Amino acid sequence: MRIAITTLAVLVLTFGAFSLARGDDEADPKNENKELVKMRAQIEALQMEVGYLRDRETALSSYVLKNEARGRGLKAVVQKSRAAGFEANRIPVDSRKILLGGLEAAAVSIGKDLPAVTKEQTDQLKKLAAFRRANGLGN
Repeated sequence: MRIAITTLAVLVLTFGAFSLARGDDEADPKNENKELVKMRAQIEALQMEVGYLRDRETALSSYVLKNEARGRGLKAVVQKSRAAGFEANRIPVDSRKILLGGLEAAAVSIGKDLPAVTKEQTDQLKKLAAFRRANGLGN
């Protein structure tokens, strides 16, 4: 996502530079100034988006990286359940308790620390939307 935004910013700057450097003697300087102002606004909007996306990427990465520990825990529960005789013809009570307790702990762990959008990130999105509207940039 960061690469796409960076590429978009570079393209905006490049095409903007070409349009300013086209050497058109009949070009209206007021229109060029308006284009330059709009490009600067687009760049500022992109910078705001990058800030928001970096915050979200940090939260999502943190959550996803915890899945390794969750997986190890679940695997350990399955091994304990097997060792307690879960695969036997008659499943012992202790084995069932181990497995169900482990599955319940895994469910709690998966729901813990979900990367919800923070108030700061919501404010960033609102500020970005207002900035885009004020500068005629659309979504």
